[in-house]
Amino acid sequence: MHCQQNLSFLIQTSSVPVEDLPYDDNGPYASKGCHTWTFRVHRDLEGELTKDFIARKYVNQDNRDYVYLKRKYRASKSCEDFKQIVSYAEDKQGNIIGNIALLQYNFLNKERKFEIIAHGNKKDKTVPFMPTNATTKKKIKETASNTKPVKAMANFAQTSSLLEATNSASTPRDRMQIYNMRKQGREKKRQEKGVPNLEA
Repeated sequence: MHCQQNLSFLIQTSSVPVEDLPYDDNGPYASKGCHTWTFRVHRDLEGELTKDFIARKYVNQDNRDYVYLKRKYRASKSCEDFKQIVSYAEDKQGNIIGNIALLQYNFLNKERKFEIIAHGNKKDKTVPFMPTNATTKKKIKETASNTKPVKAMANFAQTSSLLEATNSASTPRDRMQIYNMRKQGREKKRQEKGVPNLEA
């Protein structure tokens, strides 16, 4: 966590989901796109495993030998020349092959330490903004949908996920975040049912 060097890591995605990798205590990232390459992995006439390049895009064919190399590119909002690249291979069903992803960090210029920016709506610009990861947000939505924010925060405090949290992204920021996500969930349900928002 909080890596600010030119380094690469092999990540076991069964322990750290791919969608949580951008939440690394370096503040928010801006997405810079995703590339997909299609390959066919099969055995040749001699029984040797071989890889054939198909296309520099996603080719949707009913072929179980097809695998897809995906790369997601991000740039730090706190330091524009600091990049994060996540690479992994998927099968036709969308499963990550080997449960392994390659996480890379690199500076376009010289390595350096940088400060994390504050949230745009914060009055105190000295407080760095650390987004909450995707897995934790999902848990908050599930908990907050039928639990008051105070009780939901207490429930999080009692779970092993909070006690064993490895970084700030693994925990709710505060009760207000739970309250806001609860409110958003209720508004979404009202919209789906066509019920007008009486709080507006």
